[in-house]
Amino acid sequence: TDWAANMDTVKSALAGVDMEMPWGGSFGSRLAEAVAAGKVPQSRVDDMVTRVIAALIQVGNFDHPIPPNPKANAMTPEHVQLARQISTEGHVLLKNEGNLLPLNINTVKSIAIIGSDSRNLPMYSGAGSGGVSGPDIVSPWQGMTNRIGKLNITLNYAEGDVYQGALIPTQHL
Repeated sequence: TDWAANMDTVKSALAGVDMEMPWGGSFGSRLAEAVAAGKVPQSRVDDMVTRVIAALIQVGNFDHPIPPNPKANAMTPEHVQLARQISTEGHVLLKNEGNLLPLNINTVKSIAIIGSDSRNLPMYSGAGSGGVSGPDIVSPWQGMTNRIGKLNITLNYAEGDVYQGALIPTQHL
């Protein structure tokens, strides 16, 4: 789980949660107590540990441990290129129904960009220790503006996710 989301030691362990972050409030001593009381089998804890350790082995953490370095440079050209590739491959904006994509710049007359964050810099990472600021971050609006340049295509914006000052009720989606 992530940041205190684990609310039930036994249910979480039996449902397949292997680890919780960051403090171990429901696991740790509470998990040990649940095992001692017979509520969680020791075999389940063994499975939890095996999965966590296997992930560390798979990424080479034991063979080639990386010492913690909060000042490490993650902005090398190689890092930036890899981050851009991962981001690009991870984005799905539209379903390509009817083979509409890629858009034909000779026939498209207008494009709509919808969402309040589409004109502003988007929330591209978490906060706290997970907060990062990468290079060349642009909003969807700016990216599309840059892409269509001086083409004769109208770019339209709609806030889209606000309904009378509140989130859009699901029945309107």
